[in-house]
Amino acid sequence: MADQALQNALVKRDTLARQINEAQQYVEGLRRDLTRVDAFIADWHKYAGVPAPEQTSYAIETSGPPPSTKKVLNNSKKEEVAAATVELITAAGRPMSRNELFPALTQKKGMRIEGTDPDMVLSTMLWRMMKKAGLVRLKGGGYWLRDKPYPEAGYDPSQYSWMDSALNTPSNEITEPDAAESEE
Repeated sequence: MADQALQNALVKRDTLARQINEAQQYVEGLRRDLTRVDAFIADWHKYAGVPAPEQTSYAIETSGPPPSTKKVLNNSKKEEVAAATVELITAAGRPMSRNELFPALTQKKGMRIEGTDPDMVLSTMLWRMMKKAGLVRLKGGGYWLRDKPYPEAGYDPSQYSWMDSALNTPSNEITEPDAAESEE
């Protein structure tokens, strides 16, 4: 029972991290849009030869640094990370944990995976690509090839949906990664 609780907590942590990441991306998009609109308004006044009125002040509350000081990350594409993960697992011939994959991807494969919590960035990338890349997350931990049985962990692809084997959570409690990915 404790293993199920831990697995559910890990899934919840991954889901919350993904939701925070999506919310931050959404807010950054809004800030970019606001900057573009402000620039358009200033340009319109300039080219129309109409004096610009006093700029209306609007306050944007933030809990982090202003957008201009935020470090832009040039992480490898999630598709490339997932493909390299499949190569590593295939070469190893066994499931690999996130702790094993991270150094193998960054040091051996030259992938860039950065952020406040790089391990979580990797986890989110793999979660988003799980179905397309043909990966699952086994109950005992570690990523494995979705279409290949792994008897040592009790994984038989014909017996499990990708969601059950990947997340060890009842299917009605989660959404498919492709649904979240299509919203990007």
